[in-house]
Amino acid sequence: MEEKKKQQGKDELEVLKKMIARWYKSYKKHYDGTDWSFLAEDFQEEVTQQVYPYVARLYTTGYIDNSMLSEFSSWCNEMIEKLKWELKPNHWVGVKGVISW
Repeated sequence: MEEKKKQQGKDELEVLKKMIARWYKSYKKHYDGTDWSFLAEDFQEEVTQQVYPYVARLYTTGYIDNSMLSEFSSWCNEMIEKLKWELKPNHWVGVKGVISW
């Protein structure tokens, strides 16, 4: 029974990751070279207010353990920091000029 519960928790975290990734893409599409960094703050607030309470409940009810919580939190923080960087004006300008793909 405990294994089934942990699998359900893991599945829930995967659903949340997909949802957050969609939010990330929707925020990122606003980048036009100007300063949209305030959107990264909105994204962080959305994750903090909408997702973290649910994840905390998964943890307190035993659906996820400490390592799953830590891994998920790290992933969320990486997404937030990545968006903060990507929404800065001229973030593609490096030491040797503009990075081209």
